[in-house]
Amino acid sequence: MRIVLSIAVSLLILGAGAGALFLFGSPPEAKTRDITIDETSGPLVQTVVARDWTTPFDVAINGEAVTPRVVTVAAEVSGNIVTKPAAVRGGRFVHAGDILFEIDPSMYQLRIEETTAQKLQVQEEIRALEVQRRNTEALLALSREDLDVQKRHLERVRDLFQKRSASEVELDEAIRRELTVRNTLQMHQNELDANTQQKRTAQAGLALADAAVRRAELDLKRCTVTAPISGRVVDDAVEQGNYVQPGTILVHIADVQTMEVKCSLRSDELAWIWRQGEFEETSGDTKDPLPVPQVACRVLWEFDGVETAWEASLSRLEGTGMDKQTRTFPCRVLVPEPRSGQVTGSPGGRPGIAAPALVSGMYVTVKVPIRSPEHLVQIPTEAIRPGGQVWVVRDDSIRIVDADVARVEDTYSLIRANASGIRAGEQVVISPLASVTDGMTVRPLGEGTR
Repeated sequence: MRIVLSIAVSLLILGAGAGALFLFGSPPEAKTRDITIDETSGPLVQTVVARDWTTPFDVAINGEAVTPRVVTVAAEVSGNIVTKPAAVRGGRFVHAGDILFEIDPSMYQLRIEETTAQKLQVQEEIRALEVQRRNTEALLALSREDLDVQKRHLERVRDLFQKRSASEVELDEAIRRELTVRNTLQMHQNELDANTQQKRTAQAGLALADAAVRRAELDLKRCTVTAPISGRVVDDAVEQGNYVQPGTILVHIADVQTMEVKCSLRSDELAWIWRQGEFEETSGDTKDPLPVPQVACRVLWEFDGVETAWEASLSRLEGTGMDKQTRTFPCRVLVPEPRSGQVTGSPGGRPGIAAPALVSGMYVTVKVPIRSPEHLVQIPTEAIRPGGQVWVVRDDSIRIVDADVARVEDTYSLIRANASGIRAGEQVVISPLASVTDGMTVRPLGEGTR
C-alpha cells in the first residue's frame, strides 16, 4: 500500500511541473545589439613627452664621517706623572702646544748637572794638553838648536882627529853628545805626536759630553708632554701619580681640523666621476692605474628635520681596489672646513639654528654633481620596460626602442639620446599594455611632461 502511495505522489509532482512549464512558456530571448569596433583606432595609451636634460645630476652616496688621523701621544722618558690638567679628558678639545702631562723632572735636572760637569772636565783636559803641547814645542826647538851645535862640534873634532890634533877619546865623546841630543829631540817629537793624539781623543770626549748634555736637556724637555696637534681627546690612559716608561701610551688625539667621509662607489658611479674634473699629477715615473679626479661635491647631514651641508671634494680611493664583498670601490671624501657648514633646510624655517660641526660617526650623504658630455633625454622611470625597451609613439604607432639608460632615479631616468634614437619632444608610453608589437596603432591620451 505504501509503494502505491509513493508512486501516486511522484506522478502528481511531475504533472504539476509540466503544467507550470506550459503555463509560463520558454524564457525570453536576450536582446542583442550590433556593436561595430574600429580595429584601426587602437587602444588608448597614456604618454609623457621626453625632454632634454641639460643640468648636472647628482650621484648620491651614503657614508660615515671619520677623522683623517688619530695621533697617539706616548711618553718619551720614564718617571711619575706629577701634573695632569683637567682639560685632558676624553671628549675635550685641546690646542696644539697645550700641556697634557708633566713627568717628574728632578732626575733629569740632576743628569744635566752631571753631564755639564763632565763636559767642563773634558774641556779642562783639552786646555792642559794645549799647555803641554806648547811646552813640548819649546823643548823641541831647543833640542834642534842643541843638535845643530853638537853636529858642528863633531865636525870640528873629526877634522882635528884627522890632523892628529884630537884623540880618539875626544872623538867618541863628541859622537856620544850628538847622539844624546838626537835622542832628546826624538823624545820631544814623540811627546808632541802623543799630545796631538791625546787632544783628538779629548775632543771626541768633548763631543760625547756635549751630546750627553743635549740629551739630558732634551729628556728634561720631554718631561713636559704637549699636544702635537689641535683636536679632540679620544681617550686618556694614565692618571696623575702613575709611573710611565718610554713608549707608554698617554692619550689619543683626533685631528678635527679636517674631516673625511668613508663611502663606496659602484662601478657605474665611478665611471661617471672619471669623466669629470682634472686628475692629480703623481710624482715619479709610475702613474696611478686607478686615478680619481678632484671633483667638488657636497656632504649633507640631516637631524631632527634640519639639513646641514659642507663643501667637500673627492680625495682618493681607499685600499687596493674593489671590495670583494660589496663589489664597490671604497673611497674618501675630504671636508676641509668641517666647522663651516650651512643650514640648507629646516622645518617651518625655524630661525636661529646654528650649523653643527661635522664630527666623527655622523652618517651623511655625499652628492657629486655630474655633467654628462653626452646628449641626455629625460623620461619617466615607468616608461622603461623589461629588457631596457621604451615604447615611443610616432605617427600614432608604437615603436619599440632599445634604450641606452645612463641613469635611473626614483621617478625619472636619463637616456642617451644619440645611442637610443629617442629625441626630445617625442611621446613615450607609460601605461601598461597586455601585448605590444612594433608598429601597433595606438591613441595617445593625457599627453604631458614630467
